Amino acid sequence: MALPAFDTHAYIKRLKAAGFNEKQAEAQSELQAEVLSSLVTEKLTTKDDLLHVQQSVREDLLHLEGRLKEDMMLVEGRLKEDIVLLVTQFSRLESQTQQEFIRLDGKFNLLHWMLGLILGSCVALLFKVFLHS
Repeated sequence: MALPAFDTHAYIKRLKAAGFNEKQAEAQSELQAEVLSSLVTEKLTTKDDLLHVQQSVREDLLHLEGRLKEDMMLVEGRLKEDIVLLVTQFSRLESQTQQEFIRLDGKFNLLHWMLGLILGSCVALLFKVFLHS
């Protein structure tokens, strides 16, 4: 980066006006120029530095975007597999539940007929007891 404009001649004139002799003013001017140069080259961020960081951040973001897309596709695949598994398990449970209802319905029908026969037998016995006695 180019150094900011530093007018050494004007600086020396001001130092002389303040009481410095020529040699002191020139030494002070040179020292000030070195300090400014050091400050600019070592401490201040340059436009090139910012452009480099900006490019680096862009590259990092593109890399992260790619990884994020890969991760999302992986998660999507796993979710689809899990959904298929759940649907399969749900279908199996639905089938088992339906079979159990059919089995219970058969038992209730059998129980219904058995109770009907028992009730009919009880009524027949009651008639026999009361009518034939």
